[in-house]
Amino acid sequence: MDILDALHDLPSLPKDAETVLRGVARGVIRRVIAECKGCRGMELEFRLSIANPFAGEEAVSAIWEAEVLRAEQLQTAILN
Repeated sequence: MDILDALHDLPSLPKDAETVLRGVARGVIRRVIAECKGCRGMELEFRLSIANPFAGEEAVSAIWEAEVLRAEQLQTAILN
C-alpha cells in the first residue's frame, strides 16, 4: 500500500477534485467575509473577485460562481 492508497482510505479527506475545489472556494469566501464584516452587494462582489483563487481557470469558474452566489445569499440573509 502506498501513501495515496492510505490517504484515499481516510474518510475525512475529499474523494474527488470537485469536493476539494468547493472546499477551497468556501474557505476563501469565508475569509473574505470575515475580513469585511457588513460587506454586501458590489463591495462584496469586488472583494470576492479579487480573492478568486481560480481566476482564469474556465474549467472551475462554475464552481466558484456557485459558491459565491451561495455565500452572497447567506450573507444577505444574515445582514437583513
